[in-house]
Amino acid sequence: KTLPSGAFTSSSPIIRFFGATINGTASDTLAGIERVRLITSSTVLSSQPGGDISLNCNPTSLSCTWSADPNSLQRGGQTYTLEITDLAGNVFTTQSNITVI
Repeated sequence: KTLPSGAFTSSSPIIRFFGATINGTASDTLAGIERVRLITSSTVLSSQPGGDISLNCNPTSLSCTWSADPNSLQRGGQTYTLEITDLAGNVFTTQSNITVI
């Protein structure tokens, strides 16, 4: 069992007026990435079709970048949990405190 990995690459505060958003990386060199989710106490954003997260993966390296739709972010300070699931069903999580203005 090999977990995927990932990280937040944006820094707080996120100023939506300027088009800034929460973004980061996701990778799994064995299975590839199935989905990325951002979870707060009141919302779940997902990279699934029709979701609020754009997921762009390199099919050769199986590494991805992701970014949340700025309009889907709630204003204020929150703890965001990044949840990355690979195609084998393994899940990686990490958290970051982010303020959206």
